[in-house]
Amino acid sequence: MSTFNILSWNVRGLNSQVKHTQTHLKDGDVHRLQNKYYKMLACSCALNKSKGVLILYKRSLSLYVDSMWKDDCGQFVYAATRINHTKVLLTSTYAPNVCDHQFMDNIPGTLINFNDYHIILGADFNACVHTELDRSSTDSVSFRVFKVLETQRKNGV
Repeated sequence: MSTFNILSWNVRGLNSQVKHTQTHLKDGDVHRLQNKYYKMLACSCALNKSKGVLILYKRSLSLYVDSMWKDDCGQFVYAATRINHTKVLLTSTYAPNVCDHQFMDNIPGTLINFNDYHIILGADFNACVHTELDRSSTDSVSFRVFKVLETQRKNGV
C-alpha cells in the first residue's frame, strides 16, 4: 500500500465569523470546505449546527468509492474506498459528550462488516485514552471506548 498522510481537526466553533465566513454550516454548505486541492467525500451535519463530521481527500488521490453511509445527527460517517487498489474504510466519528451506550455499541457492529478493509477511524470520542488515568466510573464514555477498542483488538479488527 502506498504511503499517505492523514490530518484530523477538531474544530470548535467552525460556525463563528472568525473561523468561517458562513454562520450556518449544514449539509448544503459543507462544499465550502472544498478547494482546488481537497474534495469532500462524505459528511453528516446536525440540524442545530452543534456537531458534524466530514471526510475530505486530496483530489489527486486515486480513490474509488465502494459505499458510503452517514447518520442524520452529525456524529458518524464512513466511506468504504479503494485507494491505489487497496480497500480502506475511512470513518469520522463525534461521540456524545455523555455516555450513550447505544452509540458506542454500534461502532464495532459497523466496523466488523468491513473486516477485509484497512480501517482508519478518525474520531473525537470525548473520552480519556488511558482509562487507568481516568477518574470516571466504569459507566463513563472512556470506559466504553476502552472496551470497544479492546474487543476489536481481540477480534483482529
